[in-house]
Amino acid sequence: MAGGEASTLAPLSGAAHGRKRQRQPLAWRVQAWLSHYLPLVVLALLAAGTGWLVKQSPSPDGPTVPIPPRHKPDYEMTGFELQRFDASGQVQAWVRGEALRHYPDTDRIEIDGVTVRTRNADGQWLTAQAKQAEGPRDGSSLNLKGQVRLQRLQRSEEGGDAPADLSLSTDALELLIDARQARTTANALVLTGGGARMTVRGFQYDHTNGQLRFGGPSRTELPPRSARSP
Repeated sequence: MAGGEASTLAPLSGAAHGRKRQRQPLAWRVQAWLSHYLPLVVLALLAAGTGWLVKQSPSPDGPTVPIPPRHKPDYEMTGFELQRFDASGQVQAWVRGEALRHYPDTDRIEIDGVTVRTRNADGQWLTAQAKQAEGPRDGSSLNLKGQVRLQRLQRSEEGGDAPADLSLSTDALELLIDARQARTTANALVLTGGGARMTVRGFQYDHTNGQLRFGGPSRTELPPRSARSP
């Protein structure tokens, strides 16, 4: 500048250096907060409501409480035959029947018009027949009822079956097929190959050794000596 004097700038006043930030009104601050966070709050509420509805809605697969099975057969067979084999492949027992029904609630089977055969180590067959049978699904034992007839067949020299040397008739019988045993507490009629006729109250028969035991009082009728078999 003129006169060679240096010029200096005056310092900025406090008003020009900056202004103090004024505090916004409460209503404005609430409005600003809502504009920023309200969408997030709404989304969170929607998510919570959707989860609650899913929990309250019934399952598409039905009720969660298990329904007990009804006493109705889940499968049936007619004109069937079941066989059991030993380690060498020989038939040890078989069960035949007119009809078989399995009940899932008890896991047991019913058989109409049943015939059972099982043999011992000597190859001698034991047969049982009845109008109906009931037992576990594996058929290891059967409760026979209705015109039950049990016969022990002789073994002929040719290897086939000969007439029965022991026959028992009763109304109810428990047959243990795997154990080759039969027993009952009902009255029974016993006929032997020698012609003897016995009325007994219950018996137990073991086909593995041919032993027959009677229970309760019994009555025996023997044929005349001349008519008896040797």
